[in-house]
Amino acid sequence: MMDLTEYTEYYTLFPTLVQSTLHPEADRINPPLLEEIYRLYQMTPDGRDERSSSSAFTTMWSLNDLHTRSVFKELSEFIISELNIFAKEQSIKLSNNGPIIKEMWFNIINDYQCFDIHAHSNCLFTGVYYLKASKDSSPLVLKSENIDKMLVCSTDAKNDYNTVSHEITPAPGLLTLFNANVRHSTWAILHKEERVSVSFTAVV
Repeated sequence: MMDLTEYTEYYTLFPTLVQSTLHPEADRINPPLLEEIYRLYQMTPDGRDERSSSSAFTTMWSLNDLHTRSVFKELSEFIISELNIFAKEQSIKLSNNGPIIKEMWFNIINDYQCFDIHAHSNCLFTGVYYLKASKDSSPLVLKSENIDKMLVCSTDAKNDYNTVSHEITPAPGLLTLFNANVRHSTWAILHKEERVSVSFTAVV
C-alpha cells in the first residue's frame, strides 16, 4: 500500500486549557487565611447541595463572598492577575475591568470525604487555591467530554487524544484555573487528613 504520510495532516481540535501556578509566598499568606477560615467555620452553616452524596464541608451556598473581605484581598488580587493571563492565553477579549470574581467560598475535606463531579454555571472561569494539603492528598480530577462516550477503545498508552481525565495533586499555595464548563471532582481522601481550599467563579 502506498505510504501517504507526507499527504496526511493531524489536527488537535478543541483543546482544554488548564493553568496551575504555585504562589511563591504561600508560607506567608496562607496562615492568616487559615486562621480566618477556621473562625468562619465555627459560625457558618454547611452549604452543601442537599442532593450531594458528599459529606465534605463547603460554604459554596452559605458564604460565598470571601473576595469582598479584607483578609482575602491579597489572595483575590493574585487570582485576578492569574485570570488575566489565563484569559489572554485563550485570546479572550477582556473589558477594562478585566476578570471579575463572582463568588468565592471555602472547603474543608476530612478523611474519607470527597466532592461529587460537577461544573459551574453562569460564569466563565473557575478554580481552586489550596491552603492546606498533605503531600499524598487525593487529586483534583478534571474530566474530558470524551468520558461520555458509550464505548471506549483499549489503548497502548495514554496521550492527549485518548485521555478522559487528568489529575492535579494539591499543594499549599497551588492555584489551578480552568473554564467553568469543565467537570471536576475530588477523590476521597484515604487517610487522616484535613484539606482546606478556597474555590471561586469568575466572569469577564
